[in-house]
Amino acid sequence: MKILIGEVVWIQSAEACLSDICVDVFYVFYCRVEDISKSSSKARTENEPCWIRPLGYTEKFMTSASKIGNMKTLYAVWIESKRHLNINDVKHVSKMMYGKMPHLQLSVGKHKKDLWWKVMSSDVQDVEEISTDEDVQSLFESLSKHSYDIEKGPLWFVRLVTGTEKTNASDSHKYILVFGFHHNFSDGTSNMIFCNNFVLALNDYFLNKELLIKEEGYFASPIHDEIANKDRSELELAKYFSKRFCSGLLSFNKAIKNFLTYYPLPYHDKSCGQTNVLFAELDETSTEKLLRRCHMEKVTLNSAFTAVANIALYKMILLKDKNILETTFHTQHAVNMRRYWPKDKQNLALGCHISMANISIPTQLKDMENFWEYARRIHETIRHDLIVKKTVLKVQPLSEKLCLVIFANYLLAQLKWPSTNDSHYCVTNMGDISSLIETENQIVNITKIHRSVVCHYMQVLKYLFLIIKS
Repeated sequence: MKILIGEVVWIQSAEACLSDICVDVFYVFYCRVEDISKSSSKARTENEPCWIRPLGYTEKFMTSASKIGNMKTLYAVWIESKRHLNINDVKHVSKMMYGKMPHLQLSVGKHKKDLWWKVMSSDVQDVEEISTDEDVQSLFESLSKHSYDIEKGPLWFVRLVTGTEKTNASDSHKYILVFGFHHNFSDGTSNMIFCNNFVLALNDYFLNKELLIKEEGYFASPIHDEIANKDRSELELAKYFSKRFCSGLLSFNKAIKNFLTYYPLPYHDKSCGQTNVLFAELDETSTEKLLRRCHMEKVTLNSAFTAVANIALYKMILLKDKNILETTFHTQHAVNMRRYWPKDKQNLALGCHISMANISIPTQLKDMENFWEYARRIHETIRHDLIVKKTVLKVQPLSEKLCLVIFANYLLAQLKWPSTNDSHYCVTNMGDISSLIETENQIVNITKIHRSVVCHYMQVLKYLFLIIKS
């Protein structure tokens, strides 16, 4: 197994349509959404779009954030094929995927004075071949600027990349497939299901199997929104929002001054925001050792990684001021909100069903000498927040208001000022995805996966990691 870590560094700037952003940021909806199983189950009259359901809280945030080029996900999938792969093969399989996975058929429109999901008017796929010797990291950054037409669709694209790696065996061809997804309709879980299904379909295509366009999975409503609305407390939401608004915006980085005092945010003078991608990879042996140690110490890899990140930042601070004996790191952790759903609704539930848990971690100088004890404390803090307090579920109605942070930082960028935030970094952990990859010992096999999220105007740093069998 290998741990693949993508570290994304936030840099600011930009020009965008302020009027559109203002509408999206301040036009806040609180709607209940119904559960649906298949996009094709909705009847429609002639020339009328097939409306599915209103967007949920997180979906609206992702949609609004995209106005300034934010909230787009990219997946680079390295594959080895025993047969030559050309762009027509990829186009054929992409058309299959459009029919197999219902969320790929969607776009967004205004309906009943709200934002709704609708079925695209035509089955268009965005598939191209890129022949380049550019490294994948640079290619990622250039493709991160891809713009989606959310009303017409599609909200995803496929790129066959050739020329980045030379074939080193006569019976094997190496390629890279880059998949891009708007984050409003698909999250990491849905994206990995797509990647796996795509390569499986390639194998079936090369084996001349009968290719059945059978839907796999369903475009699920955000059940966590409904759960949050049932026990909703406007007073508690107002308190939480006021606290975060003050610590994140009005205090202008007070929560993370311990780091920014010595390492100020850079300013990037370009016409649009930019996310820089840095790939790092642990070898298989190191990964196995780390996983065994985490298991022995009774902590998750996520908790251990958070402890490592905090200690690393603390050491950077101490290089500038040795007298800081204690400090606090404010972190955000991506949460798969399906964990709060009924079990029978979780399987193959496609869509964007994530949210962010905000965890503050007091850290002392002595924690450097007691790393695993520190990691266990972090583990219990995160666990208590997710399972006992369920804060991330209770504050779900506020998730779309995250656009206030992005919008404020966008305005600061226009003034050539640094951004403001209340978290040092965000961790997006998918854990072991080996169970989602079924392409071993076939004609086309996945050998490596990298992923990234376009997240400028947000955290200072963003860490993404996953584990896959090598």
